[in-house]
Amino acid sequence: MKYCIPTLLCAALLALSGLAVGQESPVLSLKAHILLPNVNGRIDHVGVDVKGQRLFVAAVDNQTLEVIDLKSAARVRTITDLGEPQGVFYDASTNRLFVACALNGSQRSLMELRFRFSQP
Repeated sequence: MKYCIPTLLCAALLALSGLAVGQESPVLSLKAHILLPNVNGRIDHVGVDVKGQRLFVAAVDNQTLEVIDLKSAARVRTITDLGEPQGVFYDASTNRLFVACALNGSQRSLMELRFRFSQP
């Protein structure tokens, strides 16, 4: 009797796990190639602005941040002189983009570069 409840729990878990395995999981698939002319070397982290449909790509060896419009699948802006940008974070609540730069160990908000970033 004392083994009845654990046995029933194990049986229930086995039955439910079989249902989970049988479900289809979504698969990532390639939608587009996005060319980045004049970007050479390593690309590190990315950040994303879901609402604005922008992707921010840290081009470490170029010392640039590439801004990609995901609707048109094209680069729309390059932000230069970032000193090996690596970590990229876009904060949607404040509309601020942060980039960690390895060359000088700094982290800077690109709010100061907003005039270059937001202009067409």
